Amino acid sequence: MLAQPTLLAAHEGKSGPFIKWLEELGLSEFLKRYPLAQLVEWGWIVPQYRVMFPQRFFESWENYPCNPWEPPEDLEQYAILWDYYWGIDDNKDESEPLWFLDPLFHPGDHAGKLLRQCPYSEGTTLTPAPIDHARGIPIAPYADYFYRWQGYALVDVIR
Repeated sequence: MLAQPTLLAAHEGKSGPFIKWLEELGLSEFLKRYPLAQLVEWGWIVPQYRVMFPQRFFESWENYPCNPWEPPEDLEQYAILWDYYWGIDDNKDESEPLWFLDPLFHPGDHAGKLLRQCPYSEGTTLTPAPIDHARGIPIAPYADYFYRWQGYALVDVIR
């Protein structure tokens, strides 16, 4: 069974689960006129985290942006953060501490540790320079992470 993740990613400020969430909230046309990266720059919405992905991450992803792919072992945590979803293990022992938390927020979760090392700092509105993938696709090698409730807050700001 899949649960809704606590944090939703916005890949390159233009795709990913957070963008889909904003579209579900009825903001598709608004985002065409005012892209998420612009809204972040204006301070209308502030990411919780911004993860910069190493160029090697995309170089090793030969069929980017298609899935599946097998990342090198040292880039697995980046792969988890790029395509994160929370799978609930029906056999999970409920007596285990923190069983109810999104795994990213478990103290020992390696992807969560990587994420927490990348808090978004206000004033960090510049996006990284794009890199060119071998398939000829330009990629801005970052993802911003937002809480779901921030979509509702954005609707209030727009109003």
